[in-house]
Amino acid sequence: MQKKKYRGVLVANAFLRTKKFTEHYGWLKAAAEKCGMDLAFLSNSDLLFPLCSKKVSAGTELKQRVEAVALENDFVIYWDKDIPLGNMLQFFCREQNVPVFNSLDSIAVCDNKYETYQKLWEWNQSCARGEEIPILPTIAAPMTYPNVGYTDIGFLAPVLSALGLTGVILLGVGATLLASRLLSATILRGMPSAFALELPPYRRPQIGKVLVRSILDRTLFVLGRA
Repeated sequence: MQKKKYRGVLVANAFLRTKKFTEHYGWLKAAAEKCGMDLAFLSNSDLLFPLCSKKVSAGTELKQRVEAVALENDFVIYWDKDIPLGNMLQFFCREQNVPVFNSLDSIAVCDNKYETYQKLWEWNQSCARGEEIPILPTIAAPMTYPNVGYTDIGFLAPVLSALGLTGVILLGVGATLLASRLLSATILRGMPSAFALELPPYRRPQIGKVLVRSILDRTLFVLGRA
């Protein structure tokens, strides 16, 4: 009986084509070939999909292209953070029972550090004893808007108390001083080196020059442009 040769597709970003990324694509393709699999490359720009009602026939060719990925492959490796386009591909893959490695839900969670911690916290609430995953104490900052900012930072007081940030800062400063002292007495021991900082010459401001410059160079220039 002839062994089935699996066929898959690697979905990556169309615009990340530097050596750092293309090397990873090459490693995945080589690993697939080593296991006797065909792995094709597909970019996220190939997954354009129109969202519309069933009665609208716009973008039929685009829809068929995304559907074909699920119909013609045995698995998909999703290697990008393009969540919206990836979700459409994952939808059709689920209909055809085609597994998507690096699910879009996992990518979305891992792309947001707080959501990552939240998922770990949820796991820790229900996991068996000994399976808990250690996480650092984390508190999400209240949402604000760029044009508003934080007009009241009173909420920081209980946060500093809960996380002990003041103690952490003091511990960090103390550790820095202690490490400096130890290095000076061991590895960096020897004649102390001089540190010279050259400052520009200080001159007392002349009121006349200040007024002339501010009026002629600034005011008249602005008025001239206006």
